[in-house]
Amino acid sequence: MNPAPPFLFPPGRTVAAALRELAHYQPKRIWLAHLLIHRVEALAELNTLRAIDGLHSGVLRSLVAGQRPEGLEPGLLSRLIRDLSSAGLLDRARGTPQATPAGRQALANGAVTQTCIERLCFCFVDNSALQREPHFLHVRGRGSPVEPPGDWNFQVSMLLAAIRQSTEWKSSFGFPLEVTSMQLPQASDSNWRSIVLDLPEYLFVIFIETESAGPGRLLGFAMNPASGSIEAGEPVISVGPSWSEALPDLAVEASQETWKAAWQGWGSQRGFPPADLLACQMECSGLVLRTLAPRRLVARLRELRSEALRGETWLLAGAGRSRAAARVEIVERDG
Repeated sequence: MNPAPPFLFPPGRTVAAALRELAHYQPKRIWLAHLLIHRVEALAELNTLRAIDGLHSGVLRSLVAGQRPEGLEPGLLSRLIRDLSSAGLLDRARGTPQATPAGRQALANGAVTQTCIERLCFCFVDNSALQREPHFLHVRGRGSPVEPPGDWNFQVSMLLAAIRQSTEWKSSFGFPLEVTSMQLPQASDSNWRSIVLDLPEYLFVIFIETESAGPGRLLGFAMNPASGSIEAGEPVISVGPSWSEALPDLAVEASQETWKAAWQGWGSQRGFPPADLLACQMECSGLVLRTLAPRRLVARLRELRSEALRGETWLLAGAGRSRAAARVEIVERDG
């Protein structure tokens, strides 16, 4: 495993290249973020729906109607009744098989709920740098394995708490609805499958808030920070309007001072006079950073045929693992 990369962010041109691939989502706001992920492997109990085949369904339907199934050999009929009884769909305590409430429901749905045990992966985004606990976040695919930090820690109680959450919460964050409980290791248990593993992974993600995928929805795309390309072209993270619960740093609006610092950093790299950069007034709304610039600075930008005047300059603002992104829009002011 490799150590987690430092918080390095790509230049504005790279961000612009990535956003061209995402333009069809019509993003309202954009962020770039370095995420550390707890990929937790554990043994889960699941309730899944299994379709009832034709023979079992026919026997169950006849018994619900108060009729004896016909046209079946006695041995086959006996086996089908045993199967239905084992599944809790028939009750043979009174001699004559009777459909249970679960059996009537299965017949109405055409499927029966089946409990199985399976080892699954659950992803939690690490929020320790924000003084927050890890939060469940469904991540499609795999990130890059990294060495865990010295304070790396995960409490199994957080996974159990996620199982107890409401259906609305689970749907919002992508927690599998069919998971009902966990089988955790016991002192006398020698079954390795019940061991809980916490594997650290790294993801560099470009997040967009968009209405095209649902009101207030947040989509995250794995991004190559060097090339600006979107890996696989599909979102690896999709969260409902409650996304700030899992990613609270994205919900903090960058201040005017923060945007001004980003602008001054951009301008100083290009040799613009500090006094002219300080004289600019910044106002960010959505994806646009409206920049009121003095006439002298605008004239210099025109002389250099700067991309900033064409609306092709993107700035990143913020601190820590995430940055907000906005496109610079230059407006000349008197003075």
